[in-house]
Amino acid sequence: MVTKAAGDGSIRRGVCDTADRSDGGKYEQLIEQAAPGVPPPLPVGKRQAVYQIRYEGTVVVAAEKELAGLLRHLVMTALAE
Repeated sequence: MVTKAAGDGSIRRGVCDTADRSDGGKYEQLIEQAAPGVPPPLPVGKRQAVYQIRYEGTVVVAAEKELAGLLRHLVMTALAE
């Protein structure tokens, strides 16, 4: 599950069911690896979004500028579904 809290106060949620995806294992490993490596976001400006990514018991919180590569792809995929 991905939750996006935008700077304008809007909140958007999306779910990417990794069990139904051929690349689901990649996403699961990515979240587990990112959890200890992504520090909590610093206070961000009014316009920057903050994302909370949940997978089972793992939670990753990242500012928009910290999303890159597969992590960004996962977020965009979950929010598009």
